[in-house]
Amino acid sequence: MARKKREAAARRPHEKFSPAQVIAALEASAGIRLGAAQVLRCSPTTVTNYVERYPDVKAALAEILENRLDIAEGVIIKRIADDRNPAVQSNAAQFYLKMMGASRGYGAAPRVLKFKLPDIDGVEDVPRALSAIRAGVTNAEITPEQGRQLSDLVDIHRRALVDVEHDARLVALERTLSSNAAPRH
Repeated sequence: MARKKREAAARRPHEKFSPAQVIAALEASAGIRLGAAQVLRCSPTTVTNYVERYPDVKAALAEILENRLDIAEGVIIKRIADDRNPAVQSNAAQFYLKMMGASRGYGAAPRVLKFKLPDIDGVEDVPRALSAIRAGVTNAEITPEQGRQLSDLVDIHRRALVDVEHDARLVALERTLSSNAAPRH
């Protein structure tokens, strides 16, 4: 324990703050890096650098954030149990089940994506489909993750089209070769 405190208290010669000072600032700001930076009168990047450089600062931040989550969860549970406003109780319960009840089947239902792609009848149609996806992401009609998933599906479709085209060429080539190889009488 004493060793850990020495490690936390020690700072590298070129650093303005000790890890212990950064931890104290993070505790004072409930783990909010901007708040810790304001306490220390430095940039948030400096705080982030300490978190990344010192395992004890990183562990302290993780513990602070876990404690903050416990407090927030406690507030929600208190609202569910004690609030006299049924709407607040209902909203708190729905939120809690959505966040914590996934293992019991609660949570957001899968959302069906309604996004119109142009028809892809051949490989030449793929660029149009990808452009539509890019436009959908740019215009916030779909999320970047949905755009990536759609692009993956378009690529699978493209590969299937290429495979069918290659198979047709191979069959035609085999027919040509077999008709040329047949003896003539």
